[in-house]
Amino acid sequence: MRFEINTLDRNGMRILELTDTESDSKLHILPFYGALWHAWYFSYGGEPLNLLDQYADKETLEHSLRASFKGTKLSPLV
Repeated sequence: MRFEINTLDRNGMRILELTDTESDSKLHILPFYGALWHAWYFSYGGEPLNLLDQYADKETLEHSLRASFKGTKLSPLV
């Protein structure tokens, strides 16, 4: 199968990682925060490159989510 889904716990956040096994690109979704698109990694020169600004940890996310926004919105009506 071309895609894999894994669950990660990083910096206090539960993350769903969707991986395209052919290109090795990865999407990180935060399921407990409205499916917030948290990170989008591509392989660049053999190293992962994240294209999105993201929250460093759960405390920063919960403190600043209402006042600011990092990532991208998945809903066209938001």
